[in-house]
Amino acid sequence: AAGCPICQRMHPVVAAAERDCSRHGIRVRQVDVSTAVGREAAAQHGVLGVPTFLFLDSAGKEVARLVGEQPLPVLIQSLEVLAGEKCDGFRPITISPAAGS
Repeated sequence: AAGCPICQRMHPVVAAAERDCSRHGIRVRQVDVSTAVGREAAAQHGVLGVPTFLFLDSAGKEVARLVGEQPLPVLIQSLEVLAGEKCDGFRPITISPAAGS
């Protein structure tokens, strides 16, 4: 939704997930629930809050759902599970141990 600050922060994250996974038969679609079409889609899928990430199989059946702000690795991992393979360009985040640990 345009008035949702979390949704606005998630926009580039979703775009990166789409870029990295689009060649694997995964279609990423963003729906703005502030529009009539978006409200209808939200009602159809039982979306009560935004952002909500629905993961649908090829038949359109929901297989997973995430609600709230999500980091890119979580979205990519979810998409990879659906695709059954790694998405292009994605590299897991590695965290170096803190100095003195």
